Amino acid sequence: MDTRSRIPVGPPISSPLPSYWHNPKSPLAKTQEPSTDSPTTPYTHLIIGSGISGTMIAFNIFRSSPSAHIAMLEAREICSGATGRNGGHTKAASYLSYVGHVRELGKQEALKIARLETGY
Repeated sequence: MDTRSRIPVGPPISSPLPSYWHNPKSPLAKTQEPSTDSPTTPYTHLIIGSGISGTMIAFNIFRSSPSAHIAMLEAREICSGATGRNGGHTKAASYLSYVGHVRELGKQEALKIARLETGY
């Protein structure tokens, strides 16, 4: 751990390889162009990173204080860091597995799995 903590860390690279899990890319991925303008309203909270941790922090702040003014900063696009690269295995892909599930488990069980994956 001590050795790893000594490895220099730089800013995110500007043109990373595309993430398999971000295909197709969400229309929300790039919500705003970078700005150096000062905010017109002061923020009560500043969150660095739009991944699962930053998003849950923002969610809980809004839930407990709906009038909070929150700014969330992201180096590239929404969820383009670890959340969007390492969490992709949770992406529902029933269209890829449904036929196999029907073959192995029957139509009713395959439908249950597909509904569970898509949240219906």
